[in-house]
Amino acid sequence: MPRSAAPVAIEESGPVTSRFGPPPTPAIGLAAVAGHVALRRFLMERTASRRLPHALLFLGPTGVGKRTLAQALVAQHFCATGDGCGSCGDCGALLRGNHPGLLTVAVAAGKSSISIEQVQKLAHDLSLSAQDERGRMTLLLGADRMTAAAQDALLKTLEEPRPGNVLVLTATRGDAVLPTIRSRCQRFALLPLAVTEVAAVAARLGITPAIPFEVAAGCPGVLVEWGGPLVDRLRRGVAKLLAEERGREDLPKWLALLHEEQPEEAEPAQLRARARLLLRLAGSLVRDAVVLRASGGTATIRNLDQAERLAQIAGRAEWADAGAALSRLARAADRVEGNVDPASALFCALQPAADEAARAAEA
Repeated sequence: MPRSAAPVAIEESGPVTSRFGPPPTPAIGLAAVAGHVALRRFLMERTASRRLPHALLFLGPTGVGKRTLAQALVAQHFCATGDGCGSCGDCGALLRGNHPGLLTVAVAAGKSSISIEQVQKLAHDLSLSAQDERGRMTLLLGADRMTAAAQDALLKTLEEPRPGNVLVLTATRGDAVLPTIRSRCQRFALLPLAVTEVAAVAARLGITPAIPFEVAAGCPGVLVEWGGPLVDRLRRGVAKLLAEERGREDLPKWLALLHEEQPEEAEPAQLRARARLLLRLAGSLVRDAVVLRASGGTATIRNLDQAERLAQIAGRAEWADAGAALSRLARAADRVEGNVDPASALFCALQPAADEAARAAEA
């Protein structure tokens, strides 16, 4: 792979793995990350001068590159050459997952949140003297997935930072992180990449998505998850059901999409991942229908190959209240993350009455 290859975040919506870095590339520092130019420049300057804030919070949608950027920052900090070369001893230790200066906290496999025990262990580890003279860096991946107790425990660590420790938090939903934690971090919002940047990342990684690059909405991390013809079949199936007069009420067909090509005894995590995918595809299509209805043009349509279906969706009365529809989809995604049955979450996304009943039960 050429040295200019850009790492891409494979940021699952489900439990976040703690493995450091993307597949090994010749460079893993900030210069090798796609997009986010101004932020990368700022982080490079602060890293070079050893003036990083004691806590940073990267906010942005799934797949936009939060984890990739955080890990590149760690590589930049510890690399013997100072640029995340990917080949020195420190970079090798980071890629192998055994660098003494790095701690990682993430949602454990089979779990849906970061527990207070994980944060308490982190606090204990941070209280010890660092083995590396350059200090210690902590990646807290999915800060918005911490339990309330875990967030309270982390707050104590942030209030009394030990010199030489830098915490880097990532979160998809900033509102799910305590305001007191957000206020103690230097916050950075990662904006979606341009379509050309997403396409360039795909080309460097040898990925040929079965869907238009625009559907990724500037988040290259979704390209890996969305590779292959199955995703495009699911997208077309979702478009067809959204466009039909009573398609959103046809639960058996939605369940068929949920289980298509799944093992007969699919694991709950597999079904949650599929439900998240269907909800994201539905959100992309509804968004396009809203744009089409408002402007009458297709210049900013992401699912352009589905223009005929989008025109039908735009004409359906049940999707006229775009804000309410997109909010239902977002709440359904939150419910999937909270281990609600995927079929029930889908049903709530499609049925306003079911969504209202679920909201009343959650209150």
